[in-house]
Amino acid sequence: MLARYWARDLLGDVPAAHFDAVTAAVAMLFDLTDTLDTGGRGLRYPEPHEAHPAGTLAQRHKLDTARELAGPVPVRAFVHSYGPLDDVVARFRVAAAAGGALWINRYGYLSDAKIAASRERRAPATGG
Repeated sequence: MLARYWARDLLGDVPAAHFDAVTAAVAMLFDLTDTLDTGGRGLRYPEPHEAHPAGTLAQRHKLDTARELAGPVPVRAFVHSYGPLDDVVARFRVAAAAGGALWINRYGYLSDAKIAASRERRAPATGG
């Protein structure tokens, strides 16, 4: 939704095709998604049972960039518990791999399984 709001503010009232292309460009520029959807129509806020479009690549890049720019200032990973268990666990692992504290948002979506996974978040991330 951030990318859509920014595109709307940048372009104003334009044909949908232009709006969608700028939405996609903004999403990629700010690592809001792992894949480029040049039409921008696939960019939407996910339902509680759907994985978030900002996957492992986007999250790692954001954390690496933040650490690089922060220098000696500690960087805290901020993740949300919205989405299916495997998606939430993947976000926890990316955050844990970055080191330091983990801030969990949208705690209303936590389940017993997600809480248990958060306890184990220090497990090394595997795969992509």
